[in-house]
Amino acid sequence: LKFKEYKEFRITNRVTKIMLKPKTKTITVVLLPKNFKVIVLQIHHKWAFVSYINPKDNLLETGWIMKKYLYSPKKNYFIE
Repeated sequence: LKFKEYKEFRITNRVTKIMLKPKTKTITVVLLPKNFKVIVLQIHHKWAFVSYINPKDNLLETGWIMKKYLYSPKKNYFIE
């Protein structure tokens, strides 16, 4: 899986929680480190549904992350 081939390839700009649902009061699935690569699959208001490789077990997983914690490596700005 080559992340950079996808149009919606993004990088986290801080240590970030991946959530089960697009809500602040839900289960945290995993913490991703700063500069971690993800693929945005869907946008829902202030949230992005992303696909990522879990750093603990190297399995492909999905979850919700706040959009403000992502940036595009090509344009170097936060997605809106």
